Amino acid sequence: GAMAEHMRNRAPPQLTIPWPPLSSTTARRDEARLPRLRRLVTRLGAFVVIVVCLEVLSPSARSSLSQLGFARPGCPSGLAGALGDLHLRRELSRTIVPGPSLPDTSCRQAMPSEPEPSVNDTSRVWLAHGMASLVGAALCMAVVIGVPGRAAAKELDIYFGTGNFFHLQHEFVIKEALALSRRAGDITSVTGYAGGKEVGDLDRVCYTGLAGVPKYKQLGHAQVVRVTLSETDIPEFARLFFEEVSKEKALEKGPEYRSTIGLRGGMKSKIFPFIKEANNDRYRLVEGEGNDPSTSQTPTVYVYDTKKFPFRPAEVINQFDNDPPEIYTSDYRGLRDVLKSIGSIFSTGCPEVR
Repeated sequence: GAMAEHMRNRAPPQLTIPWPPLSSTTARRDEARLPRLRRLVTRLGAFVVIVVCLEVLSPSARSSLSQLGFARPGCPSGLAGALGDLHLRRELSRTIVPGPSLPDTSCRQAMPSEPEPSVNDTSRVWLAHGMASLVGAALCMAVVIGVPGRAAAKELDIYFGTGNFFHLQHEFVIKEALALSRRAGDITSVTGYAGGKEVGDLDRVCYTGLAGVPKYKQLGHAQVVRVTLSETDIPEFARLFFEEVSKEKALEKGPEYRSTIGLRGGMKSKIFPFIKEANNDRYRLVEGEGNDPSTSQTPTVYVYDTKKFPFRPAEVINQFDNDPPEIYTSDYRGLRDVLKSIGSIFSTGCPEVR
């Protein structure tokens, strides 16, 4: 008896999230902003490369651009002019057009005036120029995004629910960190509510019914966790979800703890076959109709169309918290401050109490 009591009270082993310790709110905010800054710089660089390649690869494209006022043959391009304040104009003009760099005004004077279109000119000339421009742009896009492993995979939101959302959120965060190498500011697992037919005033769905606010379970909603994933990552998270479904806890038997999956299009989604494969016929996947009953002691998982049953985020206090008797690390609980500082979680207008 004493040994059994000791085993029940023993704290479960903890996984260490593989990102550096967050020593202060400022450090967390700076760390969270870095991935977004890197993405912004990458996109800006890709745009510059495309424009430069377009002018370098295709003389016809330069001619077409000149018709639109972006560049003149033999003159610095509009892009070079825009970068003049950055002292890059001279180098850029040398790259795009051989010869000396001329100011805009002298360039216009130095270049002979363009002849008037003759009667023999046809729309085929414009068509050829346009096709050359498209080919040049396509080549540049291939250089920028066509490298294997570099293309950004399309990401989408999907929510899962089984039991209380604190435990499932923790498991998904660990999965994001280990399997997807996401750092603190990139974590997308957020707790919330879904699957109900009604919402309260101001479109609110709240954890508590304090002072008459709309309580989630009275409105037919379940606790869920939304995560943003690429299509290729969904099967791995779905398999983790089905493993968690099998770990039903004794006190989590109400409809608010029912097993749920939400994706755009529901069972008609092109993603649904990935869900079926991950399920491997272990559970019966049923189309959710809203306000559905408990799945406790049944092999049922409701699949919701997120257009009909959208995700509504939970309160800040219900993000990245412990799931007693499981006590999570301070780094994990610190994600609440990190994601709040960058707007990934926010006040929903519901009371911040449980």
